[in-house]
Formats: sequence, C-alpha cells, structure tokens
Amino acid sequence: MKRILVVTGLIGVITFGLLCWLTGDGLTAFYAHRLQSPLFTAFLTLGGFLLALQTQILMRLKSDLYDTDFYKDRVRKLNHLADPNKKLTVYGPLKRLGSFLIISVLLTLGAAVTQMTIGFIPHKLAAAFCIGSAAAAITIVFLAWYEMRKNLDHWFEMLEEQAEKQAEQNLPDIKKAK
Repeated sequence: MKRILVVTGLIGVITFGLLCWLTGDGLTAFYAHRLQSPLFTAFLTLGGFLLALQTQILMRLKSDLYDTDFYKDRVRKLNHLADPNKKLTVYGPLKRLGSFLIISVLLTLGAAVTQMTIGFIPHKLAAAFCIGSAAAAITIVFLAWYEMRKNLDHWFEMLEEQAEKQAEQNLPDIKKAK
C-alpha cells in the first residue's frame, strides 16, 4: 500500500514539475478554458461512482470468495507453509482492498475539489498543481482497477480449483454407474 501511495505521489509531483518547467504562461489560460471544468466533472463523477460501488464490491467478494470454506482451507494450508512470523489472515486482502478503494475515493474527490478551489487562482503554479493532482488521482484509479483485477483473477482461479475437485470427486461415481 505504501508503494502505491509513493508511486501516486511521484506521478503527481513529476507532472507538476514538468508542467512548471516546460510550459510558459499559456498553461494558465489553457487550463482555465479547456481543462478545469472537464477535470472537475470527471473526478467528481468518478469519486461518486467509486464511493457508491466500493461497498457492493467488497461485500460481493466477501461472500463469494473470502467466506467460502475452500478459501479458508487454502489460507490454513498456506499458513502452515509460510514463515511463522508472517501469519496470513482470511480477510486481510479484503481489508487492504477496502482501504485502497477508500484512498482512491478520497484522491478522486480531492482532485475534483482542487479544480474548483486552487484552480481559480490565475497562476501557472496553480494550474500545474491542479493538473498534477488530476494525474495522481487517475494513477490511483488505474492501480485500483489493477488490484480489483488481481482479486478477480484469484477468485476465478479458486473457482476453477473447486470445479476440478468436484469433477474428481464425481468421476468415481460415474465409473460406478457404468
């Protein structure tokens, strides 16, 4: 989680620095006329969307993945193989994903607020800061989608394992029926 926040912050700072260094005074007018309103609307919408969906996503993953006996058995087996100092928890990945989604919501809504507060300051540094905050917010949104994809891959992998085990258990029944 710390690495993700550091990467997100670096993207924002690098964007800010490059815009300050490479652009002239035209950045202020371009930002005010072409970017400020669309960035505000986009990040307000995205933040609201993530806020509305985060609970549903977490509850669905909890009931369909983390609450299953198959997953809990898997965690128990991995705990026996893992380092004794690093105990795996059943709901640890879900808790981390929840925290990550909350941070994503906060950064996207923060980027929207930045557009409507600092964005009205007619200065190159203010425009560069607002665009940098937007770059950081979009970075964390893409990283959140990646984390969701990893959870879904894990879920589908577990479903495949369950299906294979069930098929193996049903195979002797089919042979007996013949």
